[in-house]
Amino acid sequence: ADGVFLIIHKKHTPFDLLLLYDAVRSSHPHRFIGLNFLCARADQAMENVPLDCQALWTDDGIDGKAAHDGVDAQIPRALGIRAARKWNGLLFAGFAFKHREPIQDDLLRSRAAIAAKLFDVPTTSGPATSVAMTPKRASELRRAVGHNALLAIASGIDITNAFDLVPYFDIVLAASSLENG
Repeated sequence: ADGVFLIIHKKHTPFDLLLLYDAVRSSHPHRFIGLNFLCARADQAMENVPLDCQALWTDDGIDGKAAHDGVDAQIPRALGIRAARKWNGLLFAGFAFKHREPIQDDLLRSRAAIAAKLFDVPTTSGPATSVAMTPKRASELRRAVGHNALLAIASGIDITNAFDLVPYFDIVLAASSLENG
């Protein structure tokens, strides 16, 4: 792996993740470390991400809801906080992500264009945790985002389908498939 994302779940606070980050960063000062504050909205996470952290991953982002072209309300606030803090890390944000309103096929290209413009790395998933994404869907998402944008998959890829899916993604974030495999 080229790096690691540290993730804290909803039963914790951002402070808990920051303690973990400090410990890992002090042991690995030059490694790529990203954070995912699952316990917080994107804007709250952006307020807390350390300036020396290379990436922030949030499930918030763009989905199929009608309002605001599918952009979650906290995303503009998060981007404003990012600019004000001058945080230079990579923003991995949800695009057609699991447990969200699905993006209809006729909206996929327009929503992908927005995701590619707002986020450094639009990050997608299979339909649920540890549920595989189909190669057809992976191809549709890649085509929609385009080949000039980075695209990550954060769930729905494992040893049984990686060969079929990897060609469509620049970055693979894997956890439960490793735990279960």
